[in-house]
Amino acid sequence: MLAFHSEGSSGASGVREPRKNSARRGVVLACAATMLGVASAAVVYVASTRLQAERSVASAVPVLGTAFVDSNPPGSVTIEGVVRGQTPLSLRLPAGMHDITITAGQATRSVSLEIEAGATTRQYIEFAAAPAAAATTGRLDVTSQPPGASVTVDGARRGLTPISIAEIAVGPHQVTISIGDSTLHRAVTIRPGAASSVDASVAPPESAAAGWLALASPVELTLAEDDQIIGTTRAARVMLPAGAHNLVLANAALEVQTTMAVRIEGGKTLKRAVTLPAGSLSVNAVPWANVWVDGGEIGTTPLANVPLPIGTHEVVWRHPQLGERRRTIAITARTPTRVGMDFKQ
Repeated sequence: MLAFHSEGSSGASGVREPRKNSARRGVVLACAATMLGVASAAVVYVASTRLQAERSVASAVPVLGTAFVDSNPPGSVTIEGVVRGQTPLSLRLPAGMHDITITAGQATRSVSLEIEAGATTRQYIEFAAAPAAAATTGRLDVTSQPPGASVTVDGARRGLTPISIAEIAVGPHQVTISIGDSTLHRAVTIRPGAASSVDASVAPPESAAAGWLALASPVELTLAEDDQIIGTTRAARVMLPAGAHNLVLANAALEVQTTMAVRIEGGKTLKRAVTLPAGSLSVNAVPWANVWVDGGEIGTTPLANVPLPIGTHEVVWRHPQLGERRRTIAITARTPTRVGMDFKQ
C-alpha cells in the first residue's frame, strides 16, 4: 500500500507539470505577438508622419517664374502694394496672378500679370506723351536783297541778313531793315511755335530790276550762288537780280546737294519745286516685329532697302506678346539707314 501510494503520488505530480509549462508558453507567445503588433504600428505611424512632413515641406516651397516689366518712359513698379524697383525690371515671383502698377511721372497703369512656373512673362507699357505746353514764342526769318542789311526788331539790333531769330515773343512786332541810305519797315506777327518770314529789297533804285524765287522743298536747304549763301528755303521767297542764275541747294546733315538753273524776270516771282533723291531703310528686330513708318505699315522684319524720302521719320515696332517700341530716325540721301530693336532688353 505504501509503495503504491508513493508511486501514485509521483505519477500525479508528473502529469500536472507539463500543463503548467504549456500555459506559460502560451502567455509568452501572446505577449510577443502583442509587442510585435505594437512595434509594427509604431513603424507605420512613424513612416506616415515622415511622409506627411515631407509633403508639407514640399508644398511650402513656392513654384517660381520670372517677370520682366518695361515701360516708356521708365517708371516705378509696384507689385501687390510693394515697390520693387524701376523699369526695366526683372524679378522672380511665385506662379499665379499678380497685380502690377507702373507709375511714370503723373501717369499710372495697372495690369494683372500671370506668372508661369519656370517661364518668363513680359509686360511692356507705352505711356501716352504728355501734352506739350502751349508755346509762347516763335521764330523770325529775315532776308534781304542784297544780303548784309542790318535788322532791328522793336528797336533792338539783332544782326545782318540773312538771319533767323529764335524765341521771339508771340504777338506783333516792328522789323526795320536797312543798308546804306535805304531803310524799310515791316510789321510782322509771331505765332506760337511757328516761323514767320520777312523778305525785303533794299537795293538802290538803279538795280531795282529784280524778281523773286519761291522754292517748295520737303526739307530745309540753303541756296548759294558763286559760293555765297543767298538764303534758305525757309523763306517764302528769295529776291534775285533779273537774269540767269545757277544755284546750289544743299543740306549737309542729310547729305543733299543739287543744282538748279533758273531765269528771273524783273518784278515777277518764279515758283519751283525741289525734287530730292530718296534714301533707304533696313529694319530688324529680335525676335521679330511688324513695322510702321510715319503711321503706315511697311511689313514684318527683317526688312531691307525700303525706299523713304530723306528727312526724319518715326519707326514703330509691334509684337503681339512683347508690346510696342518706337524711335525717330533720319534718312539721308547717300548712306543707307539701318535700325534694329531688341525686345529682350
